Amino acid sequence: MKHKAKILGLFTLLTLIYTCKLDFVAIDLTDQLPVLLAPQNGYQTSTLTHTFWWEELEGASGYEIQIVSPSFSNIQALVLDSNTTDNVYTFTLSPGSYEWRLRAYNGNSTTAYVTWALTIDNSPDISTQVMVLDSPVNNLATNQLAMKFYWQTIPNADDYRFELYTPDFNGTEVIPAEITINDSTSHLFTAEGDYAWRVRGQNDLSNTPYTTYTFEIDTAAPNVPDLSLPLANDTVPGSSSIDFSWDRGAVTGSAITDSLLIYSDTTFTNLIKGYSTTNTSLNDSITAGAGDYFWGVRSFDAAGNKSDYSLFRKIIIQ
Repeated sequence: MKHKAKILGLFTLLTLIYTCKLDFVAIDLTDQLPVLLAPQNGYQTSTLTHTFWWEELEGASGYEIQIVSPSFSNIQALVLDSNTTDNVYTFTLSPGSYEWRLRAYNGNSTTAYVTWALTIDNSPDISTQVMVLDSPVNNLATNQLAMKFYWQTIPNADDYRFELYTPDFNGTEVIPAEITINDSTSHLFTAEGDYAWRVRGQNDLSNTPYTTYTFEIDTAAPNVPDLSLPLANDTVPGSSSIDFSWDRGAVTGSAITDSLLIYSDTTFTNLIKGYSTTNTSLNDSITAGAGDYFWGVRSFDAAGNKSDYSLFRKIIIQ
């Protein structure tokens, strides 16, 4: 009976190992194909900016998208070769004939490519074109005062109109509108705050609509957290969870994330646990054994600023 029990136990263990192993094996994509959605195969348009869209494929970790002109059987120009983990990709093309193709991949395999054709007609009317802003990304929080603004060019646009306001376009003009033939401009800010920028393409016949992005400049470090509980030298049973809480004061800048650290020594070199939270409280237990432990909190904001550490407090685990 003991012999049979050992065999059964070994079989169960091997089954569990094999099952766990299967969980980490990437799906074989070799015999699958991505499903393209838009722009439709053979689509002909004067619109220059397109969002290439396809169905997500189970087991894929990413997608490779390529665009050539005029076709993959007669490549005269490689226009785009990029990878993305999304199932959409926005890109601006010049007038011409193109083919675009896509394949999915993971760490184990790839699908074959699926290829569709696209024709962009040449039109001096740019009123239906879409300006694509590259940087800074929309809703950025930053602590940098020197900013560079980038956008994608539009064929048949003679120049671009750049505008910058605070806190939005119902507010105050930061600089006079700038007309430039370039795809970028820069500005050195002198104050924190919320800002909005927009760009449109222009020619003698028409303008594109504006595309607008916003960002926040925050150069101030967050307040130093003030620890609340547990109190200094509080004693906690080893089996109990601990309610940690602290106060960070009024948040006047970008969003705050706090880092709570627990050390087992007064030189703060032996880190026992570390947490990251947007809250000002946390509940957990210390399972490293009885002894003295020291906890403190530091705040970080979305713009990249950080506070000093709070004072560290000792707690005693029985």
